[in-house]
Amino acid sequence: MISDNIPTQLGLLSMLQALILDNNLLTGIPSSLGNLSSLTSIGLSYNNLSGTIPETLARLTNLTFLGLGYNRLSGTIPAGLFNLSSLSNLHASYNDIHGTLPLTLGSTLPNLQTLAVGFNRFSGPIPGSLANISSLVNIFVPGNEFSGEFPVLGEKMPKLRRI
Repeated sequence: MISDNIPTQLGLLSMLQALILDNNLLTGIPSSLGNLSSLTSIGLSYNNLSGTIPETLARLTNLTFLGLGYNRLSGTIPAGLFNLSSLSNLHASYNDIHGTLPLTLGSTLPNLQTLAVGFNRFSGPIPGSLANISSLVNIFVPGNEFSGEFPVLGEKMPKLRRI
């Protein structure tokens, strides 16, 4: 198992396409990961990550998979991450993340297949715009402080299998 912080020098590996460091004892996410413009996958679940998610990750325009679940992350998900139109899998369950999900989520993440943000401290409504994401397969949102009615999800979501 790898422990300690993720080395900031990883941010110099400009051709790196996947960074998978799940199931370790890592404690921090360096902002330098935002320099990895070729990165398509980040797997950092099941670590001891604490602190906030760096805003620099929103610069990763090729990112399709972001796995941050089962850590001790706090703060909010940087707004820019919700604008990464290439993102298909967002896993951030079992942390201490708060804030709201953008009401426009269904238009800014058109390729989303999995939204897993369960067991955090999200509040506000679950965006009705999720119904616009025809590629959505999984929605995992229990254990939060969402308010209002669960949005009507209908015919526009033929691939939806789990809520």
